[in-house]
Amino acid sequence: MKAWLLQQLRQNVDMSRFVGRGPDVDSLVDKLCNPSLDTEYVTSNSLSVVAITGFGGIGKSRLAKNVFEDKRVTDTFSQRIWIVVSEDFNIVKMLLKILEYVEMNGKEIASCSEVAVRKLKEKLEGQRYLLVLDDVWNTHQGLWNAMKSSLESIGGSKDSMILVTTRDKVVAHTMHASSTHELPELSKDDSWSLFKQVAFANKSPENISMLETTGEEIVRKCKGNPLAIKTIGGILQTKQHSYEWENIEQSELWDLLQDDETGILPSLKLSYKSTIICHLRKDWLRFNWMNATGCMTLPPLWVSDGGFQISELGCLPHVSGFLGISGLEVIKSKQDAEATNISEKSRLNKLGLMWNRDNDWVKQEEVLDGLKPNRNLRLLIIYGYGGEKFPSWIMRMDAVYSLIKIINLINCRRCQKLPTLGNLPSLEELEIRDMDRLEHIGAELYCNAEILTEDASSSSNFGVLYFPSLKKLQLCGLWNLREWGEPCSGVRSSRSFFPSLEELVIEDCPELTTTPNNFPSLTKLTVINNTSGLPVLNILDNESSLACLKNLHIDNVVELISLSQKLPEYCTSLQTLQIDRCKKLTCLPERLSKLVSLELLHICFCSGLESLPNLSSLASLRRLHIFQNDNLKYPPEGLQCCTSLEELWLSICSKIETLPDLTALTRLTILCIRGMPKMMSQSPDSDWIYSLPCLQVLHIGRYDQLDHFPDISPLLKITSLKNLLLYGWKNQDTLRRCNNCKLLILRAWNVFQIGPETFHLSSNWSFLGARS
Repeated sequence: MKAWLLQQLRQNVDMSRFVGRGPDVDSLVDKLCNPSLDTEYVTSNSLSVVAITGFGGIGKSRLAKNVFEDKRVTDTFSQRIWIVVSEDFNIVKMLLKILEYVEMNGKEIASCSEVAVRKLKEKLEGQRYLLVLDDVWNTHQGLWNAMKSSLESIGGSKDSMILVTTRDKVVAHTMHASSTHELPELSKDDSWSLFKQVAFANKSPENISMLETTGEEIVRKCKGNPLAIKTIGGILQTKQHSYEWENIEQSELWDLLQDDETGILPSLKLSYKSTIICHLRKDWLRFNWMNATGCMTLPPLWVSDGGFQISELGCLPHVSGFLGISGLEVIKSKQDAEATNISEKSRLNKLGLMWNRDNDWVKQEEVLDGLKPNRNLRLLIIYGYGGEKFPSWIMRMDAVYSLIKIINLINCRRCQKLPTLGNLPSLEELEIRDMDRLEHIGAELYCNAEILTEDASSSSNFGVLYFPSLKKLQLCGLWNLREWGEPCSGVRSSRSFFPSLEELVIEDCPELTTTPNNFPSLTKLTVINNTSGLPVLNILDNESSLACLKNLHIDNVVELISLSQKLPEYCTSLQTLQIDRCKKLTCLPERLSKLVSLELLHICFCSGLESLPNLSSLASLRRLHIFQNDNLKYPPEGLQCCTSLEELWLSICSKIETLPDLTALTRLTILCIRGMPKMMSQSPDSDWIYSLPCLQVLHIGRYDQLDHFPDISPLLKITSLKNLLLYGWKNQDTLRRCNNCKLLILRAWNVFQIGPETFHLSSNWSFLGARS
């Protein structure tokens, strides 16, 4: 989602304008073409990575493109390859993209990574190439190691380079970037120059003179972000009047802090909001619209003191696709809402209705009643609705909306009753979130009362399904929900429900104690922040709900003491078991090792847990995370038999004293042993550690209880080791020499005067300073 927002903005902005980045281009070209002259460059046989970092919209991709097309680069590299990575760091997809770029004609198709690598080797072996990975988000070390290994096996020349753009410095560290170029904001003069090119295009000198003062203030608020300047400038390009510019300059969105989740500045949010949805304020809108191919679109909709009323939306009969309307609290009556003629817009199949304030719940009920959509609706989002009940068209959706697939009812805090949705034949996703007054989900959710009454007195109508197509159900933020019932106990034998449900999320429903428990297609169950634990126990006690379950995540279920013994007996498809913050949990099922498909076992912050069951038969287990279980006395038995294990995290379990011989774990690539004071009272000299042939990352420490920091040079017998993380030490004077590892990171240290010279580091690895 966070990458998609910026992509949508870039698609509507002229990215060709490039101002104030000449020195940045020169610096990067030198690092790529003459790496030996770079003071940060480390000689190596592996591919070198140069990273461009900076916040969203700062111009990383544009800068990389200019470097990519620079004549010095085209003359130096015989092959140049550009792929956009974004949030999906899929190795196979990336290799296929690279192959497609190299082939250009797209005729040769590879079906897997091995084939792609072989074909790339045929094309690139011995050549000096530049690979640009644009917009990388991945911070998973294992994924990058695997991708880099594939690239190195292609066999390009040793001077081949990778150029990465990312907004996250952690990505650069993950990729072991030999050099990081942090892109600064544009200077004040460059920002103004760029803004003038965009905003003042086709304006008369007199008009420019009138708008300059306001324009300078807008540029100041863009904080040197090129995408923000181009986007806002593009909107202002069509605004001729000073009051239009002042409305934008005075918007309250400028006062928001930068969004930590998306990295999008308020200026970009402002332009994004104006581009994508109808934002209503003060009762007035101005529509900028065009009728091109018979479908009406609504590009930038801007709020001003003049223009058309909301009823003018009724004059746009060909609106199609998605329509989102925010700020519905300004509509004064049902008549005004009906004037939009939404019910007659047959091409409109996705509708979002959003209230920003909960000011007059009676009026909001009338307004929502007047916004009834047409029967072709596929998606409905209702957010912030302040009414006490939903109108009849929502309460009885099953009578009309047979095509709808997704319904989200969010932040409807006064509503005490859900609509009848069980007979919607196409409904696949349902989200009920933040409804504070909802205490009971009963038979009305499945079917209306009249039909239930008829069925209770009739012996016919056998085999009826409720929610026949529903695949995903989320119940979140229902703080007072106590009971989630079934359709009707008297007719259960003749009816079934949720036959297709694959994912169930119950989050922030602390009072919930009663739920249905028969979900024959369930593959993923998540229960977070529940007090009693009864929903978990109820569902896991039904063999039918365990048959297809692959992912189980339980977090902060306060009263949970144990899990059903049926789990390992009937849930042989389970791949992921995650349990967090269940402090009263005392044991796991004894026969846990019967979960033959289990790949991840994650047990964290369960202070009541004293022991773990035998894991010897978990042949598929690849990742084991045991973290901060304060009363756990021993590591799990049979650990040495988990020969598929690739990651082992055993951290902050203060009562564990020893680990068994793990020599048999020949696939182990990540090992973390930290925060174990009884275990760390002796040096890390277990011979089995040195015999792990694939170990690449080792976390170890703290050693506060020792008089001298242990000699870590034996750890360097591990020839495969790439990253060594040492935790906690007070007396740096006793640190020993360490000269083979590629990356050393110090964490939780009490001093800051430690540097590479302390360890007499060789030139083939990096030092990531001390952190306390």
